[in-house]
Amino acid sequence: MKVLRAILLNNFSIKAISLALALFTWSYIGGQLYRESVSKDTEAPSLIKVSGEKLIVKSLPIYVNIEGEPSPGYRIVLDKIAISPSRSVVAGPPEVIKDLLYISTDPVIVHGKNNTVKQDVSITQVANCKIGHEGLVRVAIPIRKIKRR
Repeated sequence: MKVLRAILLNNFSIKAISLALALFTWSYIGGQLYRESVSKDTEAPSLIKVSGEKLIVKSLPIYVNIEGEPSPGYRIVLDKIAISPSRSVVAGPPEVIKDLLYISTDPVIVHGKNNTVKQDVSITQVANCKIGHEGLVRVAIPIRKIKRR
């Protein structure tokens, strides 16, 4: 009995620290593996079977539908257009989803504007599909004066 007690209590603090480090390492690695499995982004669309029909789920970019032209002497800075969120998930029949390259917003009117247009707009619905992002999309369309040389 004394031998067993001596074995257990000898260097007890080192054993406790070793156990704590082992448990921490195990939980950290397990958490990392779980996060990786959840966040994996696959290139191929997922198939979902709902009430007998197959649906494809696809993540698509959101593009801004701009209508009109800015005031004379002004232009839209296309590479500076900001949209948040910039992507949304779309689920629908394979024959509809497979050809979709993007989804667009409701029109943003820039006719006669001479400065940045900021607006919250909806995403245009796609027939027979469900769009993952519900709510408004924030859009900023920069308009700048054309510089004369």
